[in-house]
Amino acid sequence: MPEKRDFTRYQQGVIRRYYQNQDQLREQSLADLVTDLYLATTDKKREALWKRARTLLEGLGVAPATVEAVMAARNPKALAELAARGFQTDRKQDWKRDAKDAEAE
Repeated sequence: MPEKRDFTRYQQGVIRRYYQNQDQLREQSLADLVTDLYLATTDKKREALWKRARTLLEGLGVAPATVEAVMAARNPKALAELAARGFQTDRKQDWKRDAKDAEAE
């Protein structure tokens, strides 16, 4: 069994912020993926990018029907519009939770 690592308080904060910002990272990755789809020159590359797009959309919590519609159409423009819409949650709740976590430490 692997040994439990002890992280410094700073490292714990960095790790916590990374996981708190996963949605933003996925959104940015989806936007970058749209650009890559427009620039892809081979069918093999496009297929790999569409598989990644499905994974990102599912990770962002997009409705399965919407994911299937975009994947069936294979239309980069539809994917770009979906990515531009954004998936942000209410950040005030996140800030309150972060403040409580900071007080607990």
